[in-house]
Amino acid sequence: MSLIYARTYAPISREDHHARMQTFINSMQGLPAGKYSYRHIVSDGVYMRELRLRKGTMIAGVVHKKETAMLMVKGSMKIFSEEGLNIVKAYSVKISPPGTQRAGIALEDTILVTVHSVASPLLEDIIEELAEDSQYKISGMDEGNYKLYIRGRKVIDEDIFSSSDRIAVKRSLQRLLPD
Repeated sequence: MSLIYARTYAPISREDHHARMQTFINSMQGLPAGKYSYRHIVSDGVYMRELRLRKGTMIAGVVHKKETAMLMVKGSMKIFSEEGLNIVKAYSVKISPPGTQRAGIALEDTILVTVHSVASPLLEDIIEELAEDSQYKISGMDEGNYKLYIRGRKVIDEDIFSSSDRIAVKRSLQRLLPD
């Protein structure tokens, strides 16, 4: 069954949902990338990730290790989760427990923001801390615009598109942060 065309979706269990999600993620391999962009903002132990999706873009999330706040700021999406199928419209706020994984399709241009408590300001450390596995690579969530604030002052504002870009940002951070 294709999740995107489903009119109903009621997983039997969390394990059933995760198995269906893996099938969906596998079916997305090789498809052209959707129209989306990420913006990562880190300030004083808080990480905010803004995701902008164009209408018709499909996305699959990772399994989250920690509780997450998700805000739909603009637009609407058909979202598949452990709770079943829901149409979510802006403005809405959802708190998700650890272990949550979602997939969805943007029904119109959409902006989602997730808010997380984190230990490190480095994007690759943040992903390791928050994501259950390496599936994040299919969505490109380790790329995009990365802003870091220290004591209210913006110290990094860079676009990251490759691992070499992340290495350059890491070197910059090492000069800025105390040991």
